[in-house]
Amino acid sequence: MYFARIYTTIEHFRNVEKREICDKIAGIFYLSRDEYVAQCPLLCKEDCWHAMATEWSDSKFQKKIMRQIEPITTAINLSLTKEDQTLLQQYAKNCLRN
Repeated sequence: MYFARIYTTIEHFRNVEKREICDKIAGIFYLSRDEYVAQCPLLCKEDCWHAMATEWSDSKFQKKIMRQIEPITTAINLSLTKEDQTLLQQYAKNCLRN
């Protein structure tokens, strides 16, 4: 399900926002239920896709995911030097291509 959400977010940005984003950046974005539904892949039943879109757009789901990744991002940020943080910011900027 994780990859389906990421791919859907990338497709939304490509088709609607007219921007290319990488999967790392897509992972931090959450779309609305309607935005997820609009990107329904051909191989997925609509009922199934609507259920996943409802879960992904739920604030409880988003908070749960953020709680799970918070220790990881904190550990990464604590271990980075200022030079590393600058490089990471440049990498994130390069992932967002207009």
